[in-house]
Amino acid sequence: MNKINPLIFILSLSFLIFFIIQFSPGLFPLMEPDSYDYLKIANSNIRTAIYPGINEVFDFLNINIIYFQMIFLSTSISLLIFSLFRKLNNLVFLIIFFFLVTSNYYYTSFSKTILSESFFFSFINIAVSIIILVTTFKKGHLILLGLLMGLIITIKPIGLTFAIPIILAVFFKLTNDVHHKLIFIFSIIIVIFIENLFFYSNHEKRSSVLPVAMTGKIFIISGQDNFNYKFFPNEYHNLIKDVQIKSKEVNRFLNSINNPLLRIDLASDYEAVFQTQIRKHLVNIKDKTFTKFQDDMNNFYICLNNNFNNYITISLSHYIGQWLTGPKYIFLNNDRFKNEDAIPLYENLLLSSSKFTKPKNLQLYASLLFFLFLFITFTLISIISIYQDWRQKKISFNSLLIISIQTYLIATSFINIASIRYLMPMYPIIVIVIILFLNENLIKNKKKNVFRK
Repeated sequence: MNKINPLIFILSLSFLIFFIIQFSPGLFPLMEPDSYDYLKIANSNIRTAIYPGINEVFDFLNINIIYFQMIFLSTSISLLIFSLFRKLNNLVFLIIFFFLVTSNYYYTSFSKTILSESFFFSFINIAVSIIILVTTFKKGHLILLGLLMGLIITIKPIGLTFAIPIILAVFFKLTNDVHHKLIFIFSIIIVIFIENLFFYSNHEKRSSVLPVAMTGKIFIISGQDNFNYKFFPNEYHNLIKDVQIKSKEVNRFLNSINNPLLRIDLASDYEAVFQTQIRKHLVNIKDKTFTKFQDDMNNFYICLNNNFNNYITISLSHYIGQWLTGPKYIFLNNDRFKNEDAIPLYENLLLSSSKFTKPKNLQLYASLLFFLFLFITFTLISIISIYQDWRQKKISFNSLLIISIQTYLIATSFINIASIRYLMPMYPIIVIVIILFLNENLIKNKKKNVFRK
């Protein structure tokens, strides 16, 4: 197997994966609710310029971006497989990885819709492939890896949380050459500079979804018994009291649910309702007052200062919720909840859900069980690997990936809501971590058996 030509291997595998993606079920429509933002840079100042810029170039060249996304994602997956082949030379693990990634239709479906996820997935896959393949980092490797880190950071700002541990590892561990370090950092900066250049040529200022996300957290926490709206400025008291009535109703409903998976899933959905529908559907408040409340981050700090434990509890719930594939589709239709009147803000829940082709119940159960198993396995491996490295006073390659993944997942759960969508960029890398851990322990066991003989 070592005599296989790398280029032929990657191209052949890319073609096969593209064929699988092309004919696999697509779970999303071409245009999602926020897809308009990604069509042109000028369409939204809360999105970065990378994806809309690529889309505008492709539109000018009359190239179908969806086909390119499928090709690019296929190539990035094949590079991951090739890097595993070079590192492990274990056909069984390669087949397992290939099957787990290509059969995840939810993961591959993002390449068939106008969103930045598919490029985000691909940049991460290629970056990890380089780190696996390269033993001695030369100038060319560092330039390419730096560009990829820059793209990961700029295409989705949350990508910074994944990139930081890798950037620090390259800077302090993977190369000792000061010149190479500067080249690596410059490659990252040049991507950020170009993105800013294109963005500010279309917008006067950059906005963020962060105020919306933080407002949703204040409103969902306001329904807790220990929440006191009087800590906030007087001008917001009427707004918070009105929201608090809705939030208390929601929190009572969530507390009455015995199924923890369903409770976690619905808690995230309700927070999404409080993020996006308060002003239009739930309270009667002046737009100026609401906008001022939402844009003032000091309100979140007031909430955090007085309701820190609630914030931590909700965020940990979101962390687990990222691993859940829609328990509401399985458990919400039991006898207790068949009456829609028993579910508070039911119509608002429907509005907050994006269009999604619901799989069959058997697939839903299998998917839920698989990701719960993945969550437990990855959590245990994370604890074991980091503990072992801590004892040996080193950071192994596997621990580096674990730290990057966990930093991203923790940041996402504390900043936003729970969604399996946020787990997907990390999905292939999580599988790689598990495979590398199993392979390392198999080798150790073989050595022990040989020594005993």
